[in-house]
Amino acid sequence: MAGFVDRNETQEIHADWWGEDEVVVIRRFGYLDRKAIQQAAVTILPGSNGHQVAEVDSEALDRELMLRGIVSWTLVDGRGKKVPFTRSAIERLDEPDGEFITNAIAAFNPRRTPEQQASFRGAAGGGAEGGPAPG
Repeated sequence: MAGFVDRNETQEIHADWWGEDEVVVIRRFGYLDRKAIQQAAVTILPGSNGHQVAEVDSEALDRELMLRGIVSWTLVDGRGKKVPFTRSAIERLDEPDGEFITNAIAAFNPRRTPEQQASFRGAAGGGAEGGPAPG
């Protein structure tokens, strides 16, 4: 059976050092979300001996991860004023806050379940449950 992501499935996250009312609501990624994140962060460059090299822009990766993974937030600045969720606000986050949010989004969006991973490996390696053997 094919799998479909419920993009309405969300999770509230809260760092210990945030104010009591500060939360970030994150969501699940679908296939095209993952592709867009990859496209925003990875550049393929020519390498030696005709091989290609992937260069990852970690800043672009984190920014796209947050833009696609955050539904809303109630974060406030140092003066207690609510900060709207915008690209500019993401870029101004303190490092511990940015890392906390991106780690939570990544944990909420695992690439594959253990069962899917086993099936995927079987398909790639010779036609187990995941599909026919190449040939």
